Amino acid sequence: MINYFDTHFLFDCDWEYGESDQEIFDIVTIGIPNTRMLGFGSNFPGGEDDLWKIIAFLRIKQQACS
Repeated sequence: MINYFDTHFLFDCDWEYGESDQEIFDIVTIGIPNTRMLGFGSNFPGGEDDLWKIIAFLRIKQQACS
């Protein structure tokens, strides 16, 4: 069962963690201590390159921030 109150919108400007691309990369690979966000390492089919592509997609779809 998905708990929608525990998820965050990925395309808005209000991120609790990871404002920069590098911070997002680090969070996905290493995780966030004392949270349910575990690190995935570079366990993507294309390695780290795939993660950078996902981060670029998030940035392209992100709302304009003021």
